[in-house]
Amino acid sequence: MIKKNISASAFLVNESRARAEQLSQDSYAKLWVDASVRDLWNLFSKEVYLNDPQALAVRNRFFLECLNHFFADNPQGVFINIAAGFTSYPYLMDCPVQAIEVDLPGVVEYKKKKVKEFREAGNLPWRDIAYVAADLNCPKGRDALYSELSQRIKARPSFMLLEGISYYLNPEAFLAFMKTAARLQTTGSQLSMDYWLPEVKKNQVFLKFCDFLERRCNHPNRSYNLITPLEMQSMDGYDLGKTIDVSAFEMQISKKPVLQTWEERLPENFVVLVRK
Repeated sequence: MIKKNISASAFLVNESRARAEQLSQDSYAKLWVDASVRDLWNLFSKEVYLNDPQALAVRNRFFLECLNHFFADNPQGVFINIAAGFTSYPYLMDCPVQAIEVDLPGVVEYKKKKVKEFREAGNLPWRDIAYVAADLNCPKGRDALYSELSQRIKARPSFMLLEGISYYLNPEAFLAFMKTAARLQTTGSQLSMDYWLPEVKKNQVFLKFCDFLERRCNHPNRSYNLITPLEMQSMDGYDLGKTIDVSAFEMQISKKPVLQTWEERLPENFVVLVRK
């Protein structure tokens, strides 16, 4: 039984990716889904967003392709997954690499327990993954994370992923974390994320999404961290490597696109930043 809090959204992500496995290429997402997750997902589908499986599958594919491209050139690098939730990237990549997964303490402990169970049952292969607990909204949490990651990364190239987290951080914490990331990453390393533009506040799917989190997941009604393309291009220490929105990337990988109408999708942008 999942707890009805903001972490429940991580389970919903897996149900959506499992429902569009051919597109997401995530064959492990279904491991994290039980009857309570499906019940919550059914409510989400009815009350918010019928096309969430396609949207989450497209997002998964974007980040997976970026990871494979980066580590083809940097096989000795390290993958740092911030707010990793219950994602499967270390198991899906073409070449296994050392990974570090960061999330809130409760999520980390639960994932470590379940991964051990899945491996022992033969449902997951072994991967070199370290788990780190941290609260990015807390200065002490960011400082502790910097200390931990700097010891693990050292001078190696890294790919840092912030999936499904940029909009939940308060703006000050987000910018402070980006400065931390720049201190950690070496020249040529990459940082990729999804983010929402300010105009998302006029989107009906977004408004329904916020209402669902408040009513069904006990997430307080609050403002979200919304970022303009100019702000993203101006991040200290980084050059813009690639930017695309979910509808444009869907057109590249899907034979049956359903995310082409702005008013009928949750409009997300994807970006890859390259450390100067």
